[in-house]
Amino acid sequence: MENTNCTKVKFKGISTATGQWVTGDFLREMEPNGKSHYYIQKYYSSTVITKHEILPETLCRYTEFSNFKEEEIWEYDILEYVGPAECDEIQRGIVYMVDGEWVCQIGRQEPMPLWECMEDMVRIGSYFDKNIDYTEDRL
Repeated sequence: MENTNCTKVKFKGISTATGQWVTGDFLREMEPNGKSHYYIQKYYSSTVITKHEILPETLCRYTEFSNFKEEEIWEYDILEYVGPAECDEIQRGIVYMVDGEWVCQIGRQEPMPLWECMEDMVRIGSYFDKNIDYTEDRL
């Protein structure tokens, strides 16, 4: 009998071997000396499983939201406003969870529920991507 009270959460993290994002199930293993290793594991079939050690600080949860371009939105993603209203500056926000709700905080504004900003925002990367400058004053 299937447990209907359980939610499957998708994760991603940056592989320590390749420096690339990997998605799947999160797994933490402990050595006898107490040292932890963090992995993203993906099942392709009962005989094909991949397991990538990740940088633990890059672990992100899938929010189950997508924007108007059908891009998956993840925890710590950086979103940029592309709506019809004119803006003097680039408007960017970071995605995170507060009290069990996904929010997007644009600049120094109060965080807004993520579902409210999906219509006019595109995903431009993650806070952990090294190829994009996400300094505090740009968010």
